[in-house]
Amino acid sequence: MSNVSCSQNGMGPIASAMPLASACDPAEEVMPSEIETLTWAFIDEAISPADYQRLEQLLLESEDMRKVYLDICGLHEAMLGYFGQPSDPVVNSRLGLSNE
Repeated sequence: MSNVSCSQNGMGPIASAMPLASACDPAEEVMPSEIETLTWAFIDEAISPADYQRLEQLLLESEDMRKVYLDICGLHEAMLGYFGQPSDPVVNSRLGLSNE
């Protein structure tokens, strides 16, 4: 897993909206929390059964974890809305791509 540098804060509205983008020393590396890692794995459909159980456990046990999860899901939805899905006919037509 790669680290996300704090210096990425200045990269625009989407990067600054990510839970990992926090104010810190630009030389300092930020590691995603367990809930962030598990949530992105779930969204990417790359989560193992054991990790899925751990995600479920974290969400059941903590309101704070549920808030982080919902923030990440909201960010994902916003990115899909902004960038569209590759198979989206509207996006494909704007890019001059075939819808087949």
